[in-house]
Amino acid sequence: MLQQLPESDRSRARLELLQLRLAASRRQPMNLLLEDQYRQRLLERLG
Repeated sequence: MLQQLPESDRSRARLELLQLRLAASRRQPMNLLLEDQYRQRLLERLG
């Protein structure tokens, strides 16, 4: 599914998917997009 998205949306979708997986494993909501440093490093690795 990610491959069908435009390149500009893929990194954001990957980050949201990771966020959902982490929240499910922790059983509590979490918003990694609020953590600027973590978000930036993750986007660099995914890019």
